[in-house]
Amino acid sequence: MYRLAIPHVKTRSLEFFSDGSHLVSIGGRGLSVYVWNLQEKKLVQKIPLNDWAVLFDLNYYLENIAIIGKRIVIQGGKQQLFVCSWPEVKDIQIIQFDDQFPLWIRSLKNHQGVLCHFSGSRLFQILDYDEENVERFESIKSPLLSPSMFLADVSADRQWIVTSILSRIQVTHCESENECVAEKYIDYYLKSAEFSPDGQRFVVVYSRFVRVFESIGANACCLPIRHHRKVQHAKFTPDGRLLTATVDGQVHVWDRHDYHHLTTYDFQLKHLRAFCISDDGLTVAIGGDTPEIIVFDLDE
Repeated sequence: MYRLAIPHVKTRSLEFFSDGSHLVSIGGRGLSVYVWNLQEKKLVQKIPLNDWAVLFDLNYYLENIAIIGKRIVIQGGKQQLFVCSWPEVKDIQIIQFDDQFPLWIRSLKNHQGVLCHFSGSRLFQILDYDEENVERFESIKSPLLSPSMFLADVSADRQWIVTSILSRIQVTHCESENECVAEKYIDYYLKSAEFSPDGQRFVVVYSRFVRVFESIGANACCLPIRHHRKVQHAKFTPDGRLLTATVDGQVHVWDRHDYHHLTTYDFQLKHLRAFCISDDGLTVAIGGDTPEIIVFDLDE
C-alpha cells in the first residue's frame, strides 16, 4: 500500500489504464485531469481543461473518466465529452450533444473498448473507436427509459441493460424487442448499479446496503449486505469477488459464491468519493476529501 500526495483536496474520479501502469484522476475544482505513474509513484502529467471549459460554457464539474487505448475520455457539463490522447496531449477534442432540451450524461463506462454513456432517456455507444474517428454513435435498444433515469449499466457482452428510476430496477435483454424482462423494487433510492464481468449478475447500492441479483429474472443471489456506514461504490473483481467501499474509507471484500465477508481494508479516508479496480483485479485505488490517493494490492 502507498499514498500519492495530490495537489488538491478532493478526488472526484479515478481510473486505471488497462495495463495498470498509470492512474488517471479528477480533482481540485474538478477542471483538471492528473496522470500518475504507478511504478515511479509520482505525478507525470496535468491536463488543465479550464480554457476548454470556458470556451464550451462548462459550468459543471468534470465527473467521470474512461480509458480507451491511449485516449482519455472525460465527462463534463450537461452535454460534453472531452477526448485527449496520451502521453502526448496535442489537442483536446470536444464531442457536443445537441438535444432539444438539456440532458445530463448519467455515467461513463468502458466495456471492452466500447464507451457507453447514458444521457437522459437515451442510451448510446461509441462504435469502432480509433485514432481518426470518435464520433460514430449507435443507439442501443433501450426499453422503458425515461428522463428521470439516474443510473444504468450495460454488461460487457452488451447483452443486458440494467436501469433504475428512483427505487425501481428494470433488467432488459438487448434482443428482447425493447421489453423489460424483469423488474424489482427496493425500499430506498438506488445509488448505482454494476454488472459482473461475465454479465451474469449485477449489484446495486442503496444507503448502507448492497444487493446482488441474477441478470436472468433479477432473482436475488443473497440477502441485503448491510454496512455500518453509507456505501459509495460496489464493483466485482474479474474472479467474481465483490468489493464495496464505504464513505469512511473502508473497502470490504465479499466471497464470490455466497457473498460472506472475507476481509476489510480500513484506511480512514475522509469522505471516500472515488474508487476503481485495475483490469486484472489485483490493485485498487481510492480517493476522497483528503489530499492523497491510496493505492493498494488485494490480498496484500
